Amino acid sequence: MEQRIIPKVNAIILDNKTRILLLKRSQSNRTFKGKWQLPGGKIEFGETVEQAIIREIQEELSCKLLKVVLTCVTTCQIEVNDIQAHLVDISFKANIAGNIKLSEEHDAFEWVSLNQALTYDLFPGTKEIFEKCFK
Repeated sequence: MEQRIIPKVNAIILDNKTRILLLKRSQSNRTFKGKWQLPGGKIEFGETVEQAIIREIQEELSCKLLKVVLTCVTTCQIEVNDIQAHLVDISFKANIAGNIKLSEEHDAFEWVSLNQALTYDLFPGTKEIFEKCFK
């Protein structure tokens, strides 16, 4: 089985009621259809983590990031499509400007409390991000 290390960035976007923005993966995704996740994605070759999170938020939400603060780094291991992946999640707390317009990667979004978020069917590693970033 192939093994890969996959560096990712995530944005913990909070509204003025300190609710977290979660996105639901659409059925067009190859993996983890219907799972809820934080906005973000894989870092592309040559990008800094800051460039990656800005690009991902623009692509997924059509919004501009404001006040981005590195918050925590977590890891988890998953198996998908005959690949054993070691995910390295670099998470930022951030605010956004503009109205959310989802890309085809997601078909819904919700603002939820941390306790509510932990009851959702989450993308692998998301619970660990919440546990570490909200200590």
